[in-house]
Amino acid sequence: ISLGISGNGLTADQLNTIFYHLPVRIAPESEDGSTPAQANLLLSQSGDRAENAARLSDTSIALDRQWKPNVEGNNSGSDTAYLDLLPTMFGTFKVVDEKGTEYTHGSKVPKYVHLTIVPVPDEGFEFKSYSLNGESAVESKNFDMPGIYTKLNVNFVKSAGIDAVETSAVAVTPCEGGLTITADHALARIYNASGICLEELNVAGSANAALAPGYYIVVIIADGKTLTRPVIVH
Repeated sequence: ISLGISGNGLTADQLNTIFYHLPVRIAPESEDGSTPAQANLLLSQSGDRAENAARLSDTSIALDRQWKPNVEGNNSGSDTAYLDLLPTMFGTFKVVDEKGTEYTHGSKVPKYVHLTIVPVPDEGFEFKSYSLNGESAVESKNFDMPGIYTKLNVNFVKSAGIDAVETSAVAVTPCEGGLTITADHALARIYNASGICLEELNVAGSANAALAPGYYIVVIIADGKTLTRPVIVH
């Protein structure tokens, strides 16, 4: 599947809105099992009467949804960038600026504005760290909004003195090219960051899932209990 939207005179903000609402693209494989490398999102081409501001847009949004634009943009034509708040375990959180303005999932946030994470941990847990776009965790509640599409992940951990919940019978282990789920008898569902269920597995011992690099939520139903595990596949 390819999409052509060139020659419309669209601004960077208008293009970013289109990118953000694109579905996650499942790329077809060639006969040798590789993914075709050609562009499948036509943003600009020679001869356009009304050229789109593609090079000023944030094409990282489209790339995140597995589209390949024919032009690369750095979001220099917009004053805002999209912010996604990834699902987390053991608590909830809000994101506010210095004026108290709250930014929710999918908000357009002014670039480089100073933001604060307001964590609300579950009983027995506490805020630990955050990470942006899968980068290294930072033990702070404050960050400056980057100039491009950003995914915020917040981590909670058990408070000191709280016993660990017994989960030794179930394990989710990231591996190269996917993850391994271990359980005696369980049903596992794998969701992407947009909440789309990508795969459902019946696990009896162990099961493997092939996944592209990215952030996933694994929901495991076993022995009448539901466990949720966030996983980053590299």
